Amino acid sequence: MTRHARRRHRVLRTGACAILAASVAGIGMTTASRAAATPATVPLSPLAVSTDDVRPSQADVDAARAAVGAASTAATRAQASYDAAAIELSRTEGVMARAAAQAATAQAQLDGRNRELEQADSRAAALAQQATANQLVVRRDAALIWQDQGASDLPALLDEGGPQTAADLASAIEHISARRQAALERAGASAHAADEARRLAEVARSQQAQAAAEAQQAQDRATAALTQAAADSSRLSAQQDQALADLARLRGVALKVEQDRQDALAEARARAAAEAAARAAAEAAARAAAEAAAREVAARDATAKAAAQAAARSTGSGKVEVPATWTPSGGMSPAQARATARSMLGAYGFGDGQWGCLDSLWTGESSWNWAARNPSSGAYGIPQSLPASKMSSAGSDWLTNPATQIAWGLGYIKGRYGSPCAALAFWQGNSPHWY
Repeated sequence: MTRHARRRHRVLRTGACAILAASVAGIGMTTASRAAATPATVPLSPLAVSTDDVRPSQADVDAARAAVGAASTAATRAQASYDAAAIELSRTEGVMARAAAQAATAQAQLDGRNRELEQADSRAAALAQQATANQLVVRRDAALIWQDQGASDLPALLDEGGPQTAADLASAIEHISARRQAALERAGASAHAADEARRLAEVARSQQAQAAAEAQQAQDRATAALTQAAADSSRLSAQQDQALADLARLRGVALKVEQDRQDALAEARARAAAEAAARAAAEAAARAAAEAAAREVAARDATAKAAAQAAARSTGSGKVEVPATWTPSGGMSPAQARATARSMLGAYGFGDGQWGCLDSLWTGESSWNWAARNPSSGAYGIPQSLPASKMSSAGSDWLTNPATQIAWGLGYIKGRYGSPCAALAFWQGNSPHWY
């Protein structure tokens, strides 16, 4: 099968929506009563993903499209068309990654609210049970008093012959009275604590309902973004295929040769961008460290100056010298992706002894997140393919399917390095890391 044929996307809306079905299924309340507790006034955000800071920006996409129309020759027009599709595809990946991350965050918040609600309900039930028990003690004593058995405990407190003096009797009665007063106080306190626990449980229930609604909205946004991304990647891949065929024809080379050339150019540009970003980050860190050091020196100097001035005031003389910091999972969690990759090692000729190296490599690259994206280079997916569209050779669902990404990554490692351990050694030898 040709690379051109492999890159054809046949994405169905139902298939795209199914990718996030597993994570959507995790949304909801833990009991039927909680499902009914969602307030009617829950404020929900619009069904849109914030993409203002996704790179490349929409302005970059628009500029690339404009360059296609401005091209003066067939070759430059074909190249501009290919580049425009690549830029737009990179932005599509970024929007998808942003939506997936927001859905994962919302689900994590919902999980936390579920735990808080379960704990609040459990505490409220325990305190209610304790309050009931304390009230039963009070009622029992009240019944004894009503039946004129209020002094029934006196024999246990007095000598066998009974109280010998009025003082002994008064002391015994006082003891019983104090005990019953304590029971009344315990009953009152436990009833108050139970009421407060019920109130807090209702607050937790309201917060959990809000979190459930927000998580559902985030999952809906992620599903919509995924469906749109799948359709866009199909369209853009077709645009790239046509531009690639035109370039190969105009240059008189084989389609694969032209594809390899474009991939190499894209990789070189991305690598340069990543290195520039790393340099900028290092320079920013150095500036921050220098500024922090300067602030520390200034603080020490100010302290010393204040001390010297205080000393001068106390002595009446002296001279002062001043010296100067959706995970939705696409149907597969990171743990499941790791298990899938381990099960696939043998199909690529790798023994289980290579697993530790592969795990370390892709944990460092993406933490096994199918929607991981490097904003500076555009590398994407579990293996951090660069450019990401190279993974289409393993399947048209490369944008969202962890298994497809893993299959491509294992094939890439086998073809380029021979084994995961060799790839890891290369990765560790580069800063910033890449392979």
